[in-house]
Amino acid sequence: MDYVLIKNGQLIVDNEIQQKDLLIANTKIISIGDDLKRPEPETPIIDANGKYLFPGAIDSNASFLTQEQDESNLIERFNRSEISSGTTTVIECLLPFYAEVAKDEMRIRFKNRQHILSDFSYHLSLQGWDSFDSKQLDYYYSHEGIASYYLKWPIENAMGQEGIRKLIREIAKLDLLLVVEMQIPIVFKNEVELGGNDTVKTHLENLGSILKIVEEEECKVCFFNLCFKEELLLIKKYMTTGRVFAEISLPYHIGNSSKYDIDEHTVFSGFALQNKLNLISQDEYWELLKDEHFLVSRPFMTVIDEGVLKNSQVKNRPDEYFLLKNFLSVLYTVGVQTGKLSVKDFISIISTRPAKLFGLYPKKGMLRPGADADIVIWDPAHERNLYCNLPAEQGMKQVSYKLLGRCEFVFARGQMAYNGESYYTESLSGHFLPQTPM
Repeated sequence: MDYVLIKNGQLIVDNEIQQKDLLIANTKIISIGDDLKRPEPETPIIDANGKYLFPGAIDSNASFLTQEQDESNLIERFNRSEISSGTTTVIECLLPFYAEVAKDEMRIRFKNRQHILSDFSYHLSLQGWDSFDSKQLDYYYSHEGIASYYLKWPIENAMGQEGIRKLIREIAKLDLLLVVEMQIPIVFKNEVELGGNDTVKTHLENLGSILKIVEEEECKVCFFNLCFKEELLLIKKYMTTGRVFAEISLPYHIGNSSKYDIDEHTVFSGFALQNKLNLISQDEYWELLKDEHFLVSRPFMTVIDEGVLKNSQVKNRPDEYFLLKNFLSVLYTVGVQTGKLSVKDFISIISTRPAKLFGLYPKKGMLRPGADADIVIWDPAHERNLYCNLPAEQGMKQVSYKLLGRCEFVFARGQMAYNGESYYTESLSGHFLPQTPM
């Protein structure tokens, strides 16, 4: 067997951080304990003293479609960025791109899956195909292993409220999950399509209607790209049922410049702040992330040099995935190092919560014997020559943090994929993960 022994790592055992050894055999974790012995004389040993061990991170809203069509090595850079950020599992939305039938689309994606290095699963889009009924939803769950269903915001008018209610009712009957992606910036030719005040009013009314239907039909739902207090107030009204979840967007910035100002023209999630929507405050972000019902959205992945977002999140950086690569360091630095989050919160946010919500737990999302050997060795003391910044409203002081922490090693299904400097992805190939209801 192919063994790897990791010694003296800090990991969660019985809901506490304890120093333990961990033994990998082939693709699985086979033992966690004290003073584990090398099973074979040639078994490699990694000393993780002073380091954290946590399960691989999960990107719950990845997209490979645009990269597949690019003739450059864009998709390779995207894969490597995910791996170097500790991500070993991605969930992609299955949209009608290659085929007009969802089953055919899935077959084509499976055939082309060699481009995905991380293990992967799908949210099946409810838009763009023929209408779904309970029999079809049951088929995709029972035979294709899909337990999460996706709607892009704003939901098409043609669907109508009754059409939406029917879909939500069928999803609830099977105890599946509805995923709703809130509006995000539409950028083209350095212009951003802005919503007016009437659009904002309609947006909030539609959000309230969806939440009311979700409550009445007793359906589980997760909203992506939550930015504004007005959205949060609506969502929190319905969270008492335990069936409403949300991914919050954190507006951090990494770049050569420490200046990242926002004003009334700055766009978040498709809306300029001049439309009188208010961003969730920074203090409230961290309080929300202590709650199991909240996750964190991955950052913007592409460079925007001009237009409304004049000070890009990756300003002057040639790599469009620069912020994605450093996402865990940003979350660790501003969350854990400042005392706003515990290490357990940090691990839960990036791995355990999404694994549970999207039906991948306990195969993913925890370190225990029998789980997949998706393991990150995290060095909390590593200092980066980089700073992350909070956006400052006009007249307010800029807040900057020097980044701390990095992935020293990343194992994907027992194979070392990254050692902090080099990638070992030649024989790495992602496996499809069937989902189960939460």
